Amino acid sequence: MGFQYVIVCFDVKAEKFRFIDGWYIHQLINYKGKLGGVNLHYEQHSEWNGGWYIRELRLWVLEDVEKQEWSKYVYPFWENGYRNPLSVVGMTMTSEIVLSETWGSRPYNVFYLSPERKTFQCVNFQGVGAKHEKFNHCGIVYAFVDHVEDLSVNDAKQLKSSIYALDRSLYV
Repeated sequence: MGFQYVIVCFDVKAEKFRFIDGWYIHQLINYKGKLGGVNLHYEQHSEWNGGWYIRELRLWVLEDVEKQEWSKYVYPFWENGYRNPLSVVGMTMTSEIVLSETWGSRPYNVFYLSPERKTFQCVNFQGVGAKHEKFNHCGIVYAFVDHVEDLSVNDAKQLKSSIYALDRSLYV
């Protein structure tokens, strides 16, 4: 017997619960004011020694709560898929679904999928996970959507030293 997934809603005004039948949704998101769910669909790749790769992103949007009607949208990845594990970070204010690599790697990639514009962008960061390479393992990386930091630092050494100070505290 497998798991059955349910989404529980609470109507504050009526003080009542509602249960929405669900299936496995990797991450719930707010999709333009509606409940959305994102799944990453994996398949085995024969050329990668039986390894798994991400073939497509599936977006489910709850169109009608009463009738429990969902719309499904499928966004394929590259022809050969993507091999590194990804996490669904969430959705930006500009309606882009953000995915990031689960583990620190060189380079570390963050992906932005815009369903409206039908674009898929990759931004990579150099040096993320570099300190873990000497230990032959990767560290988990947590990413957040729409976080804004004030980077108007006049002295670049201050910015650099504050990052290293935080990094050293993790290994004490």
